[in-house]
Amino acid sequence: MKFLTAFLTAVLFSAPALAQGQRPEKPSGQRGSRGEALQAHLQLNEQQKEALRANRQALRKETRSLAEKIREKRNQIREQMRSETPNADTIGKLNVEMRELTDQVKAAREASRAEAVALLDEKQQASLAELEQALALQQIARQAVGANLLAAPGGGFGRRGFGRSPRSPRSGGNRRGARIGTRPGAQTRRGPV
Repeated sequence: MKFLTAFLTAVLFSAPALAQGQRPEKPSGQRGSRGEALQAHLQLNEQQKEALRANRQALRKETRSLAEKIREKRNQIREQMRSETPNADTIGKLNVEMRELTDQVKAAREASRAEAVALLDEKQQASLAELEQALALQQIARQAVGANLLAAPGGGFGRRGFGRSPRSPRSGGNRRGARIGTRPGAQTRRGPV
C-alpha cells in the first residue's frame, strides 16, 4: 500500500512537468496510446477500453453544442458590457442562461462518469478509489515539497529555462535570467538593490 501511494504521488507530481513540455523520452518509433498507464493500472480489457472510449465520445458530442451556446452567451455579455449603455436586465438574463447551460454540462459529465464507473468491476473500482484518494493528497504533497519535507520528482517545479544561458539545451534564451514584462511607463530598478 505504501508503494502504491508513493507511486501515485510520483505520477501526480509529474503532471506539472508534463504540462511544461518536459515529456519522458520514449524509444524512437514508439507511441503510447491515450490513457495507457491508467489502462494498465486498472487492468482494463478490450471491451472496457472500447466502451470507455465510446462514453468519452458521446459526452464530447453532447457537450459540444452546450459549450458553443455558453460561448455565444459570453460574447453577448461582453458586447453588452462594451456598449455605451449596458442593459443590466439583459446581462442578468444572459448570466442566468449561461449558468443553466453550465449546469447542464456538469450534469452530463456526472452522468457520463457514473456510466463509466459502472463499466468497471469491483476490483477496478477499488483501484479507482485509491487513485481518487491520491488525487486528494496531491495538494498536501505539493505543500510538503514547498516546506522541503519531500523531494519533488524530476528536480522540482521551477520555471523552465529561468536564468540559463542560450547554449543550454533547455534554455530560456537569456543569459541573465528571464525577462519579466512590466506595464508601460512603470518604474523599474536596475543594478544592485
